[in-house]
This record gives sequence, C-alpha cells and structure tokens, in this order.
Amino acid sequence: MDRSYRACSLCLVACLLVACGGNDGSGSGSGPVLIIPPEATAADARLKTQMSGVMPLVANAQSSFIYILNPDAALTPGVTLVPDTQPGAPANSYLFDGIHDGNGDGVSETSLSGKITYAGDPSSLSWSPAMGQITLAVQIPVVGHVYNSTLDFTATATEVRISGSGTFANPMTGDTTTIEIPAGAPVVMKAVSAASNLVANACGYNVSGSVPVKLVGAAGTLSTTWVFSPNTASVAVQQASFRDLAGTSTPMPDSSLALTCGGSGTIEDWNGVYDQQWACLPNEHGRARLILTATDATNLSITDEDPPGSGDPASYAATTVSANPHVLQGFFDAGPAGNRYREYFTWTLDKAGNFSDSSHYAYTEGPNNGSGGMCVAIAKRVS
Repeated sequence: MDRSYRACSLCLVACLLVACGGNDGSGSGSGPVLIIPPEATAADARLKTQMSGVMPLVANAQSSFIYILNPDAALTPGVTLVPDTQPGAPANSYLFDGIHDGNGDGVSETSLSGKITYAGDPSSLSWSPAMGQITLAVQIPVVGHVYNSTLDFTATATEVRISGSGTFANPMTGDTTTIEIPAGAPVVMKAVSAASNLVANACGYNVSGSVPVKLVGAAGTLSTTWVFSPNTASVAVQQASFRDLAGTSTPMPDSSLALTCGGSGTIEDWNGVYDQQWACLPNEHGRARLILTATDATNLSITDEDPPGSGDPASYAATTVSANPHVLQGFFDAGPAGNRYREYFTWTLDKAGNFSDSSHYAYTEGPNNGSGGMCVAIAKRVS
C-alpha cells in the first residue's frame, strides 16, 4: 500500500462486541462451592461459543465503514454520503444512508444510517477527531433481522471511543444477546501495532472498559459484565448470574478467557498472493498486489507492488501479535524524498483466507512532519 498522503478511519468495531472472538474460558472464582444449574452452565457455554470466531468480522466492518466515508473508492455503491445541510449542522458534517454487503458474500445484508462530524476539513490532514452516531440493522436472508444497534462514537487516528446499545438475535439457538454501554463510560478500542506497544486482549485490538452483556434464552437469562483491562491479555467475565423462568437467580463464578484470532492456526496460513484494495480520507484509494511468505514461526516477508504491474515492489516484514497467528503487525516507510512517512499496520486473516487492514501513519519529514491519519484495506487471496 503506497500513497502520497493519508487521513482518517473510523472503527466500526464495537458494533460487533456482542459477537467478538474467544475461547470457552475457565472459572477463576473462590469461596463457597456454588451449585450451578445445568441451564446456567449451558447458557454460559452458548454465550462464549457465540463470542468465538467472529472477531475477523470486526476488522471487515472497520474497512467497510471507511469505504463508505470515501465514496470516490466506489466500493459501497448502495450507500450515499452527503454534506449535512440541516439548519444548525456543524461544519464538516456528513450524513450517510443505504444498504451494504458487510461480509463480502455478494448479498447486501446491512442497512445503516448515521452522521459524522470532523473537527477539521476531512479533505486535509486536520480531520481528527471525528464524532457521530451510527444505526445499523443486519438482515440475513431467510432468517430475518439478527442484529440491530445504535452507537455513538468519537475517533482519532489511533483510537475510537464507543457507547450505545446493540441486540443480536441468534436464529439458530433462539437466544438474544444485548449490550448497553453507558455514554459516561465508553469503551476505548485501539488496534495493536508495532508503534502502540499495546497488549492484545481482543484479537488484534486492545480494549479498555466494561461491557454489560445479557443473553436471554428459552431457559432463562444470563447477565454478565465483560471487563477489558488494557494491560491484560484476557477478558474477565464478572458479575455473572442466571435467572431461570421461575425467577430464581443463581450467582456464577468469575471467569476469564483469551479472545484470540486463529488460535489453532499457524503463520503459514498467510502464505499466498493477494489483491488489496485500500482507501483513506482525505479521498485517496488504490490497489496493490501482495505476496506473503512465512520466514519462521512468527515472522512474514511481504512484497508489495502498488499499483499492480508497476514493476517497483516494496519489501517489508510483519510479525504475529502475541497468541494470535491470524493477526500480524508491522510497518513500512514510503513516499518521495523530503516527504517520507512511516505507516504502521495491523492485519487480520478471516476464515475465507482474506484479510483486513487497519493502519495509521505519520510523516517523518517535510512540511507535514508529525501529521498523519489512518487508512484501511481489504485483501482478497488470489492464489
């Protein structure tokens, strides 16, 4: 990915907090032995199973959203982005609305609308921070609506703060999962990168804050609080209790689990050739051909030809993020002499063998020295 300038990206990641990846976890409480009804144990297992394996979709959602905010990329034809001309609307405000293929399967299943306001002109490097609200509904064909949320966000080049509510209905189990993040206690999410030196506690992200999660099923209601600590590699599941249909409540022991990506995979799963489409704000977009080759158990070499066929490929490296073999971090230097920049990236591999990119950059010389922003990309495996 090689560009002359960059700007903002907006993470849509928290809209999928009710379906992020993880393992089953293990009890860690102490004190008297609790008699846990089998219905409570089953509900806890279903919730943690639901929360597993979906984290790569969070990265896809982030990429999808920045494409929406960059209509010139022509990658979200079903969504419109227009200036907000309503009376009293702040400067640099925009409205978006439409239907989008959020999971890349060729079916437009996500309806979304909302607004975003930049602190500066989004056509310049002074865009940050940006804030707004998004409402979305995901409808999978045949089974109907399964996800609805309304989220408030504030984003900079390196983090996003999110509050609001979301509901996920699982058509297979009949369970309904909800979150409710108070406006006064937003969740903070940052991509783990070679620059941030952060601990990954949710796949390729570092999350900080508490997320109330409730699962309502045929046998009762499981209420929990998922506590993300910035210096801990796992998430703590606390204040758990199960209320059965007769109204009896049972407290459950605390547990913890690691939210990893590709825990059973290896870095060799990245080996291949990819076509990458990238987009940024200010409006800039393009394509690249990437060749990825594992050099050892944790490191990868990358050949990046941007645009494809240009005959001038760049070479750089990436390494896995802690226990996440399907998440890579790295950086590259690019740009003409006198206007060079360094870009740090985090890549997340999905189950189909494609990957999403979240990156931020800063100019290291020239008139924009110290300025920067964020970009995203989606790379499809071609061999």
